Amino acid sequence: MARKNVTLKRVSKIAWTEKLTNATLRHAFIETMRIMLPKIAEEAQRRVPVRTGKLKSTIKWDIDEANLTGYVMAGGKQAFYAHFPEFGTISMAAEPYLRPALDKYRRDIVATYRDQLRRTLSG
Repeated sequence: MARKNVTLKRVSKIAWTEKLTNATLRHAFIETMRIMLPKIAEEAQRRVPVRTGKLKSTIKWDIDEANLTGYVMAGGKQAFYAHFPEFGTISMAAEPYLRPALDKYRRDIVATYRDQLRRTLSG
């Protein structure tokens, strides 16, 4: 299954104030993922090469709250070949769809996380 992860790293660099507790950071991250992962998945669906539509229909998102990780994934039993268009094969040029979808929203993820932290701290 092809998968792109979005993780929260180096939390200590932004946890410079007493107000930012682990719970605050977790909440802001999870809310950010709830906002941004559907957008990334939709962009991946827009970009994925389509022949039968099976691969497009397998693009999903999920959040692993315990490990603070957001996933946009494609493939599975219906479309075991999800990594072929993403990375290419010896006989097929790559037509990436997951990485460009994530790249498109990279700055928005950071901005949304910042906004979620502000909301959490002010509310």
